[in-house]
Amino acid sequence: METIIAGRFKTLAAAQQAEAMLIGREFSEEDICSFALNPPGQHATYPTGGDEYADDNSRSAGSGAVIGGAIGLGAGLAVATAIPPGIAVAVVAAATGAGAYTGSLAGALNGMGADQQQTPANSEDPRPAGVMVAVRVEGQTAMRSAQEAMQETGASGVEIATGIWRDGAWADFNPQSSPTSLP
Repeated sequence: METIIAGRFKTLAAAQQAEAMLIGREFSEEDICSFALNPPGQHATYPTGGDEYADDNSRSAGSGAVIGGAIGLGAGLAVATAIPPGIAVAVVAAATGAGAYTGSLAGALNGMGADQQQTPANSEDPRPAGVMVAVRVEGQTAMRSAQEAMQETGASGVEIATGIWRDGAWADFNPQSSPTSLP
């Protein structure tokens, strides 16, 4: 396991400036890597994408679908009494489906509004999007030098980690882990 100092930059140009400063100090290109950090929720942890099994904003969609489906079924049955039996089945099915869809959408929209009022944006996001620059360090002097270079070039969220460094890259970086900030 290696000691790694990393910082997040808003632009690629700022990250490249940090890399140049690090190389100008005691670090080689093999000790430095940079990579894009996707916005929270877009790290493709699951095969279908995303970081979580379900979006917090969609939690009310299921109950909304049930309620909407029941309302649609009731409306479909009411209309079905006034039309020929051959068409009535299709009307009931269509009304139930439309009600479930509408209820699901209403439930999701309702959940989204409640979530935005209760939870401030990015309250649980350990790392916002940006360009990460990571440098492998050996010893206290190198650690201070890397930290100073990150701060001088405008890095935010400068952190220290222990990880696997392989072929000039931080091989086991986990964008969802909570970073350990440097003092």
